[in-house]
Formats: sequence, structure tokens, C-alpha cells
Amino acid sequence: MSVSVVADSAVADSNYNLKWPQLQQFFEQQGNIEDKNIEFKCVLCKPKHKILSTSSTSYSNLRAHIKSTHKSMLDKFNDMVKKRSLNQDKPSTLKQLNLHEFKKQKTKLSQATFDRANMELIISTVSPFSFIEHPAFLKYFEEMKNSIIKKFNDLEYVCVTADCWTAFRRSYMGFTAHWIDPITFERKSNAIACRRIIGKHTYDVLADMIELVLNEYKINTKVTYMVTDNASNFAKAFRLYSTTEDEIETPENDSLVYSTDIFDILSEGEERHFRLPKQLRCASHTFNLLATNDVNKLQIKDGPYKTLSRRAFGNWNALYDSLSFIISHFDEVENICTDIQLPCLSKPQETDFLTEYCKVMKPIAKALDILQGEKYISIGYLLPTLTAVKKSLNQLLLHGNLKYCKPLVEVLISGLKKRFDTNFESSDMKLAATLEPKFKWY
Repeated sequence: MSVSVVADSAVADSNYNLKWPQLQQFFEQQGNIEDKNIEFKCVLCKPKHKILSTSSTSYSNLRAHIKSTHKSMLDKFNDMVKKRSLNQDKPSTLKQLNLHEFKKQKTKLSQATFDRANMELIISTVSPFSFIEHPAFLKYFEEMKNSIIKKFNDLEYVCVTADCWTAFRRSYMGFTAHWIDPITFERKSNAIACRRIIGKHTYDVLADMIELVLNEYKINTKVTYMVTDNASNFAKAFRLYSTTEDEIETPENDSLVYSTDIFDILSEGEERHFRLPKQLRCASHTFNLLATNDVNKLQIKDGPYKTLSRRAFGNWNALYDSLSFIISHFDEVENICTDIQLPCLSKPQETDFLTEYCKVMKPIAKALDILQGEKYISIGYLLPTLTAVKKSLNQLLLHGNLKYCKPLVEVLISGLKKRFDTNFESSDMKLAATLEPKFKWY
């Protein structure tokens, strides 16, 4: 049976407004693609006037009609629906978008896109890499920097995140500023610096770089917290040079005179003094340390757990999702291993251990997913998240019927107490959790 393409000329001229243009040889669209349900006229039923209605998100009714009435065309219909319409996933250039639609089309400039644009600029203009050192290029970035400084002048509080890393034997330190827009109350962020570090990442070198960047953007006195990882050089820098409110206050009795040995001062040599904001250690990085360093110490101490854990997994962060998937699809994984002639987890103790391990580590993984969020996460989430993790681990310890991973739960509870208890003593953390609209307090 031959089928010719039957389409009205008006419809043919407006293919951009069709829901599924690849189905024109089967159906003529009668309704608007923006309707919840769209009506179609069956071309194959002519001269009968057969009208079908289907959801704008599914053509199941159309397929059902082909299957029941034109069964010989079902295979061809299925082949056609697999073809993706060129106009389906992009808005028509002939249609003016409203504000809501335009907002959906906006895309965020990624670092990769920015890098490609710069590379294309250099290649297209046959420019050397020293182009970025040209005065005009530097002036462009200086204007961007001045506009950011101008924003900071109108702000009262700023939070800064900093990180230090090494790539291709060169060390760098990056800074990002975060603040609440005083008009829209939306959280804003800006990368403010990425500086090369010469030499070792010692605490005084990091302190010098931090103070330099904060003073450069005139926000040294506005930074509430500087968020860093748990590296010892960062910890020492803030321990020595962080200025707290107590240190700024005038002593009760400033008339006291203290004697100092002049030879001790001369022997110490010249020492630079920096003024740094308060440090806040990254909670996500701390959770990772809890799940790696603390757990690795357990592998050394506990005999049975050590034997099983070393055979079953390595770095938890890389394998947790994979292990969770394997546990939920044991039968399928076993069949796949058999087909490709690979050894599978045949011993019951191995599968039982993996099940217990994922059960224990699930609260840690969920906490990381929450705290690593970018859009809505705030410091007010930390204490409620920690409380939920502690509660889950305590329930597992008491009522989890664990055979292999009970030592793991004990280590995690101990690590949480050691690494996070100071947060429960912080008045800032308590206030942030109390004022966070996401949580209810009774």
C-alpha cells in the first residue's frame, strides 16, 4: 500500500509550528502546539473524516490508531517517530518570545565557553598569546574589576571562598566573593582573583596573598567568613592572624605595664603581621575527610572489617554511587558478569558487606549532596544536616542489626563529634539555622 504525503499548503508553509512534522504523511495537525491536547486528522482514513485527540507530550493515541486501523503501516510509523524534529527543541525564529520564554532561553556563560571564545579570538586575529597582556585587554579587565569594587562599596557584608592548587608544576590561589543583593535579596557570586603563588604554600605566603586580594577589593573589614579547606597551612594562617571581635575590644585595665626582654625581641627577627577575617572550614571537604581519612584508620585497626573492605572498595566518594547501583541490581550485574566472563560477587559475605556499607554511608552521601548545592544552600543548612546525620547513624548503631559495619558507624559518629562539634557551639551557626526558612522550629 503506497502512502502519499497529504498536507494542506498552509500547514506545509508553517512546519515550524507543527508538533511532530515527521508524522505529516500519517496525520494532519488541526490544533495549536501550545494546547494541552492537540487534534489530528488521519490522512490514511480518507475519504473518511477521522479526528483524533492526543496529549501534547505523547503521541500514544496516534500510534494506537495506526496499530488498530492501519496495522500494515505500524512499522513505518515507529520508524518516523524516532526521527527527531529539527524544530522541536528550539524556539521558532519567526515567533517573538515573551519575557517568560526569553528568560528560559538564557544560558550561563561557562568557563569552558569563555576559554573557547578567548582562544578563537586569538586564533582568528592571528594574535600571539601575549595579546592578553596588551594594554587594551588589560584595560578591559581593569574596568570589570572596578565595576566589582563599586558593587562592594554598597555592601555591608561579604563572604569569600578561597582555594589553593597546583597544575603543571605551578601553584595558584583562587578567590570568589559571595553576597546578598540588598535590593532583590538574591545571592550573588563573583570570581575576584586567581593569582600565581611562587614557592611553597606556607602559611605566611597564603596569609600575604589573602590580605593583598581583600585589600585590593577594599573588603577586608566586610568579610564575615573566609571559607577554605582543612589544609594545615590555611589553618595555621588563620590561627595566627585571624582577628576576632574579642581581640578588637579594649582591655578592661589598659594601664597595666608588662615587661619584655629586649634580647628576646631582637633574636626573633622581623616578622610580618597580617589581618585576616575569621575562617570557616568547608563542611563538604570535612565530610570527605571523615569518609576517607577516618575510615582508612579503621581499616588498619579492625581485622575482619579490614579484610572485607580492602577487597570490596577503595575511595568511597568515587565508588559509593556505583556500589548503590550494583546492590539494587544484583541479579542483572551477575548475568552481565557471566556473559562477559568476569568474576562476580558470589560470596554472601561480600554482598552483605556492600549492602551494609552503602546503608551506613548513605547519610554521609546525602549530606554531601545537600551541602554541595549551589543555588539555594546557605550556612543555615549545616546544623540541621549534621543533626540529621547524627540521628541516622545512632539509629543504625542501635537498631541497624549490622554484622560487619558496626565499627564503621562508631568511627563516623566519633569523627562527626571531633570535626563538627565546634559548629554547635557557634552562635552564628545557631542563629543561621534558626533563621533559615527551610526549617521549622517548635
